[in-house]
Amino acid sequence: MLLARPCDINAQRVQGRIYAGNGGYDDLYYSRIRELVKFAVMDCNGGDDTCFCVSMGTNRTDDYALAMKFSQDGLQVQVVDEEFSSYFEGMPQAEYTHAFVEENELKVTVPDLSDKNIRKALKSHPVWQEYNSRCISCGACTIACSTCTCFTTRDVIYGDNPEVGERRRVSASCQIAGFDQMAGQKEFRSSAAERMRYKVLHKFYDYKARFGEEHMCVGCGRCTRRCPELISISATVNKVSAAVDEIRAALD
Repeated sequence: MLLARPCDINAQRVQGRIYAGNGGYDDLYYSRIRELVKFAVMDCNGGDDTCFCVSMGTNRTDDYALAMKFSQDGLQVQVVDEEFSSYFEGMPQAEYTHAFVEENELKVTVPDLSDKNIRKALKSHPVWQEYNSRCISCGACTIACSTCTCFTTRDVIYGDNPEVGERRRVSASCQIAGFDQMAGQKEFRSSAAERMRYKVLHKFYDYKARFGEEHMCVGCGRCTRRCPELISISATVNKVSAAVDEIRAALD
C-alpha cells in the first residue's frame, strides 16, 4: 500500500505506459512490483503553491483502495476496496468522503504544438536562451519528477569477489551534461538551454504525441521546489505558450 496524492497516482499511470506498454514491450522488473501495489489517496487540502494539477487534468483519480484525511483530530479513512474492510472493524465511524482539489493558485496554459512549422520555429526561439545563464544542469528537477523514467545501470560488487554482485538501475537525467553523449564525444544537446527545451517539449508534447492520451507532466510542482535556481516549470510553460502565440501570429 502506498500513500499518494492524486497527481502521484496519475503519474504512475504515465510511467506504466512507458514501462509496461511501450510498443508492446512489458518491463518485467516494473510489472511484477506494480501488480502488488495499491494506493491510498490523501486529501491535498487545497494543494501546494507550486501545484497546477487542475491545469493538467490530474487532480482526480479513481485508482485507489483507501482515501485518507489527516487533521488535528486524527486520521479519517474511507474504504473503497472491500479487501481492506476487516482492518477497520470496530473502529469509530465518521462521515468522510474524499474531496479532490478543484482549483490551484497556479494556472498553466499548455501550448498547442500540433503544427510542425510552429514546432520548428520554436526550436530556435530565444525563449530558451535564458536557461543558459539560469540552469546549472544539476538534474534535481528530473530526480524529483514523478514521471521521469530515464535510468542507467550500475554494477555493484560485493566485497572483494568481482564475480559476486548485482546490476542495479540508477536514475539518470536528461538535464545533466553528457546524458546524450555518443561515441566520438558527440552530443545532441550540449547547452543548458537545449536540454531545457528537450525536457519541456517531451513533457508537454512528445509523450502525448506518442501515446495519444495525456501530457506527461502531472503538475505536482516538485521540480520547482527542488530547483536551486528557482526555475518554475509553470512559468516556463506559460512563456513557451506566449512564444507559440507569437510564432503563430508571425506565420499567419
